[in-house]
Amino acid sequence: MPATRQPGMDHDQYDWSPITSRPTLKWPNGARVALCVIVSLDQFEWDPPPNAHVPDALKLPTGQGLFFPQVSAYSKHEYGNRVGIFNVMEALDRYGVRATAALDSMTAENYPFIVAQCMKRQWEFVGHGISVQRIITSEMTEQEEREYIRTSLDAVEKATGQRPAGWFGQEYGESTRTPGLLAEAGIRYLCDWPNDD
Repeated sequence: MPATRQPGMDHDQYDWSPITSRPTLKWPNGARVALCVIVSLDQFEWDPPPNAHVPDALKLPTGQGLFFPQVSAYSKHEYGNRVGIFNVMEALDRYGVRATAALDSMTAENYPFIVAQCMKRQWEFVGHGISVQRIITSEMTEQEEREYIRTSLDAVEKATGQRPAGWFGQEYGESTRTPGLLAEAGIRYLCDWPNDD
């Protein structure tokens, strides 16, 4: 349920509260620091559909659309799914860090080996959209956005056997409806708003 809008707020997603008036945050077991490591597992599509909402960073400066093929970008993401993720896993294993895997639906469907490696490490999974080139925007209809969220969460659940409780959108892409639609879909926490201590 959104907060009631009042002075000092830029939006009505939650109540405004200055950090100086909040109670001291206490972590379990008296810990002084909490660390959240989110590893993004993404599919970079060779040829995304023409109706995909592509992040601005992947468009030509003139707004004419994607470079095709985007060999450099595609190769970097392919490297991540073939080599980079295993280097990250090794480093996290060395220090006993359990990560959260932000898993998009195309990676969930196309990289079962990576998913299995995350599960072996008991990583948590959060929904992460469909692919790098498909983000949520205000240009979507409410039904398109609802279907996008459902597609993502269903794919992660099918690949892992567990429905995600969290969400980390591709490129922080959201519309003004997104938090409400995610809550409606059963999402309990959102990683797209890194705006507080």
